[in-house]
Amino acid sequence: MKSSFLKRVLRRLLQVAVVVGLVIFLTVRDSRALTGPLFYAMPLPVLVVGAGVLGLTGQGRERRVWLGLAGVVAVGWLGTTVRLKSPAAGEPGTSFLLWNMDRPGRLSEPLVGKIRELGPDVVALVETEDFSRQICHEYETALPGWHAVRLGYGMAVIHRGVLNRWTMRHTGVRTHFAVMEFTLEHGPCRVILVDGDADPLHSRAADLAVLREAALEEPGTVILGDFNTPVTSAHFSPWRAGLTHAFTEAGRGVQESWPLGLPLLSLDHVWATRDLRWREAAHFRSRASDHDMVWARLVGER
Repeated sequence: MKSSFLKRVLRRLLQVAVVVGLVIFLTVRDSRALTGPLFYAMPLPVLVVGAGVLGLTGQGRERRVWLGLAGVVAVGWLGTTVRLKSPAAGEPGTSFLLWNMDRPGRLSEPLVGKIRELGPDVVALVETEDFSRQICHEYETALPGWHAVRLGYGMAVIHRGVLNRWTMRHTGVRTHFAVMEFTLEHGPCRVILVDGDADPLHSRAADLAVLREAALEEPGTVILGDFNTPVTSAHFSPWRAGLTHAFTEAGRGVQESWPLGLPLLSLDHVWATRDLRWREAAHFRSRASDHDMVWARLVGER
């Protein structure tokens, strides 16, 4: 009897969670202090699974309702997350590789292999742990033609061309970011690398507002990093007026980049000012980190 009562309670809690999560997603998302943590904890794939469990364990009409809801949410999610853009073959451009390394503390062979395979102009790294001078030397030895630079606060960059200058800045809230100016094969490029605050109880509004302003200070800017904020966040809505998201514009595959290859949250982003054109973007899985690598390619001005 106690077991039956517990099952009914758990089922009711799951029903409430699915309904509340769906209402939050369709309305305020993370724009309110109270809804933000719930929005981050219940992305659409989680709601699909929850509704599916309720349907599979239900009876009669209730079973059909929950399975139908699971199907509708799944179709909606897939329609927003799956991108099937074809790459623009033959167009030269500047490419970027972004990765949250999950603190390896040593040279990463998977990273070296992917750099050799893709040949990116700029490799932006966060959560590098001990990216010492010795490790920089090891990367430069393993990757002739690239230069490795420790930026601070767990961030680093491996690049071709010339890094003319860089400064470390702070949003004034909880997030550090590096502003870099490169001269690359296809011209100058301003790059901003971000490692966003991961606290789910902390509103992203102020941090993302400062980062957006920094990105829009100059044209020809790429801003990328682990924002610890899904692309569906309400706080990214103002970004779309002046910036474009690489995977949304030119991606191929599933947009979510975390965790461990499971398509739950898109935390790692590459954006650019609207004078630049994205032509290709993709994610690559590595067992060395719980985050996917994100690769994107620009082909110059619009």
